Amino acid sequence: MIYPFFTNTGGNIEAVEMCLKNGGSIDDQQDDLSTAVHLASSQGSLELLKLMFGCQPDLIPKVIRMADVQGMIPLHKAAMGDHVDVI
Repeated sequence: MIYPFFTNTGGNIEAVEMCLKNGGSIDDQQDDLSTAVHLASSQGSLELLKLMFGCQPDLIPKVIRMADVQGMIPLHKAAMGDHVDVI
């Protein structure tokens, strides 16, 4: 799972890249159905989003439509944080 690794490393680029290259998936979900993409979007972490999408481009169409328990997709999280560059 990438989400716990993402949060435990504070979004460190190298650490997240290592996780992705060793089996972590950007569509892994937490209990609240959020993903690392939700978290990166809510934090405005464009660099991390580019890394995640670059490592697993086949999952982009799926993960950008995944809603958490509140019905929010990553786009909603970015908009709520006023992260225009992520939107």
